[in-house]
Amino acid sequence: MTLSTEMETLMPASNPSARRELVVVTGASTGMGAATARELAAGGFHVLAGVRREIDADALRSEGIEPRILDITVQSDVAAIADRVAADPF
Repeated sequence: MTLSTEMETLMPASNPSARRELVVVTGASTGMGAATARELAAGGFHVLAGVRREIDADALRSEGIEPRILDITVQSDVAAIADRVAADPF
């Protein structure tokens, strides 16, 4: 089973006029976190992708992916991502 197969049950219905659901993925710099962020974005979600470095953000930035500097051990980073979620216009 692949990540794509597993995530098919999570994907919103394809409807270009529908709003994109917001999700947060931590550890999105590389590996499974990056793959998850890409799969969710490809499936129609707007992904807040938590990365540790600006270079990782640049590598991941694409349609549907909004990289955010996030170290979950740093309270100000966690507060910033929480504020971004709370400010979601949808």
